[in-house]
Amino acid sequence: MGGQRFDNAIITEPGWYESVGYSINEHYKSLTVTVGLDDYSVAHPVTVAFKSGEDGEKTLKTATAQINRPVRVTVDLTVAILQIEAGQLEDNVATVALGDPVLHSS
Repeated sequence: MGGQRFDNAIITEPGWYESVGYSINEHYKSLTVTVGLDDYSVAHPVTVAFKSGEDGEKTLKTATAQINRPVRVTVDLTVAILQIEAGQLEDNVATVALGDPVLHSS
């Protein structure tokens, strides 16, 4: 993303996998992650939402994934289930990347 290499990254194309859930069982206080678009993606911005609960009832934080503009995001957590959703306009298939995600317990 933005010419930077991320050895640990989650990459997806909205439309294929629009959301993913993780059971973190209230063991973590925060998540830090770099949000952006893969350098070889089409340049359509994508909204990435970090939500709590199995059905994503509460939005914890949102970020916009853009080409060549990765952003570092910190999400405060005390949730059992973390949902990460990527949404964009129909037919604008961009490749979203979440680089170097780290869960913090303190």
